[in-house]
Amino acid sequence: MSFVARLGSARTVLAGHLFEVYRNWSGLVLYLVGLFYTLYILLNPTKDTTAVTNVAFAMTASLAALCFSGARAIAGAGEHQDRLCFAGERCFHASVSLLFASIIKYSSIAMAASSLVASVPRVVRVYAFVASTLASVSFFVALDTAFTGLIVINAVLWARFNRHPDGVNFW
Repeated sequence: MSFVARLGSARTVLAGHLFEVYRNWSGLVLYLVGLFYTLYILLNPTKDTTAVTNVAFAMTASLAALCFSGARAIAGAGEHQDRLCFAGERCFHASVSLLFASIIKYSSIAMAASSLVASVPRVVRVYAFVASTLASVSFFVALDTAFTGLIVINAVLWARFNRHPDGVNFW
């Protein structure tokens, strides 16, 4: 076997290993990042963490729309269409949970700024703790459902990646 052929074979093997690492570990890394932000929301009851929930909402709502659109674009009522629709439903559910988390956290911030309630700081602290706990639980529910959707999206897209033999096949 020539050097060029061995080099090409090594490149294919390396690319295959990198693909497997990406496929198996990318979801876990995203889940760990989501757990970090869940704890961030929980451990900062008086801090404005709505930027986290709002960005996560934008991401999951976009993924839901892309999944529903992709499911409509696939011809026939096959398994891939059903799985993309399922992933879209999971992302949509995550979006609703994130809206709930944002509303709860906004109410906590508004209560702390209210002159009526500010005269009773203990009430503000207790409500901030409860709101932060509810928001982090809602964020975790959204993380879990969106994670399931992402796993399904990734599986469907990789299954369809090499369906045409004339496409570029790096893997």
